[in-house]
Amino acid sequence: LLSIFQADGSVSGVLSTGNTIAVEATDSPLRVDGLVYHSPGLGVRVVSGSPVFNGSAFYAHNETAVEVQGGSPTISNSTFSLSADRRDATGVLVEGGSPTVDSSTFIGTSPPALTIGVVAWQASSPTVRGSSFSNLERAAVMYSFGYRLEGNAVEAWLRAHPAQS
Repeated sequence: LLSIFQADGSVSGVLSTGNTIAVEATDSPLRVDGLVYHSPGLGVRVVSGSPVFNGSAFYAHNETAVEVQGGSPTISNSTFSLSADRRDATGVLVEGGSPTVDSSTFIGTSPPALTIGVVAWQASSPTVRGSSFSNLERAAVMYSFGYRLEGNAVEAWLRAHPAQS
């Protein structure tokens, strides 16, 4: 676990395969490049601050890859590979704050049961732009009034695989 509290700096090339959070950022403008996360366990938790996660790969099975509780993190040029068989696997769970997800890829398994790219709750205002979503049960679920979805591509599983529907 990398727990960054009120500190500025950068981290690169981290591989996380354990049962604990890979990175937790609180009130920090941290920059993380090339994080590779494999579940079990939560990948990243942002409590507050404006950390940047760039060029990362998240492999989540029955887990959440990134949880945003507050702050304004940026997640860019990252890949989320999601699979599930018992409970939801979520790429980015937004409980608060105003994160930006930019130019990222969300991929589910076939069939795409229980996989969700982005979930945003009422106390949040996320922006998701220039990202692609494929083979997911749900690309995005927004319970927030302040969300922005701009220039995203969504490929429905049934349309992409008509012979299996």
